[in-house]
Amino acid sequence: SVYMKSTIISTLLILLSIKLAALSVTPNQSTLSCGITSITFTFDCPFSGTVLVTNPPNGVMYDQPMVKSVTNGSLSFNIDINSSAPQTFNTTFVVINSDMMSCAANNASASVIFTSTCTIPQNNDCVDAISLDISSNSCIPVAFSTNNATYSGSVPNCGIPQYLDLFYTFNANNDSIYMEVPSIPGTVGFYGLFDGCPGSGNQLDCSIMIASQGSSYLLTNLIVGTDYYLQILFLPSSAGTNQEICLHSTTPQSDLNCLTSVTVSDNGPYFPSQSYTTSQDINTSGSCILSNSGIIFDAGTEIILGPGFDTATFDFEAIIGGCTP
Repeated sequence: SVYMKSTIISTLLILLSIKLAALSVTPNQSTLSCGITSITFTFDCPFSGTVLVTNPPNGVMYDQPMVKSVTNGSLSFNIDINSSAPQTFNTTFVVINSDMMSCAANNASASVIFTSTCTIPQNNDCVDAISLDISSNSCIPVAFSTNNATYSGSVPNCGIPQYLDLFYTFNANNDSIYMEVPSIPGTVGFYGLFDGCPGSGNQLDCSIMIASQGSSYLLTNLIVGTDYYLQILFLPSSAGTNQEICLHSTTPQSDLNCLTSVTVSDNGPYFPSQSYTTSQDINTSGSCILSNSGIIFDAGTEIILGPGFDTATFDFEAIIGGCTP
């Protein structure tokens, strides 16, 4: 009959609409950092029932069990991310049973894409140690990120287990090299010097690093042309602060004596890094400022007094190694 045909067609349309209905889900946040984050998921269908969460990728963990209850289209659980997680990954739900088959049919699925920001530093492990250049006089520290740094599993014999660490390497151009570390980060750290990665190489030196006691460390008994490795350890609570480091092969400014003044004349004493002849002209290869007490030169400034200098005395104050007279 016409009525029966109409009923069958209506039923088929309903079943087809159920089959074709697309279920979607939205998280309260989609960018995840390292560690555990509680996520609330909201489906576009306010059904109640159960869903299966499909297995996560390597580096991602979900709360157990994997079959979870949905109430009025919502559920929450924790997602744990570590540094091996992919940059993007899907979390997929498959409906097991539902009280609203019209919009959340059994076996319907919904997915959400997450982005992971849990990336480790380039030099988190010794095999990926960052190569450092060696300057000849002084050096400008370079900052390296400590975000998501991990404990490598070993420490030099003066260190403390579970401290986080980063690794650097250099090829010695001198038998003694200064390492400048103005930011460990934090207040206390350690360094280890090796002739290979820890575990395969020999430990050559180890020392505590206390930020309040200066940032220069002398590495000695090096063999020119040999590759060395530095393990710099720092407090886990200080992760996120950049680690600053650089190398140079001459005496650092912080090791020079702090001179309050020096008299410059035909027979005056030698000023640090200064060449003396006589002249009325003063040329400097570094920065200087004029003050009421004379000309203040930065440490390392070279002063050249040319021919004809005949003034009895001039006073020059020097700022050496960061100490101000």
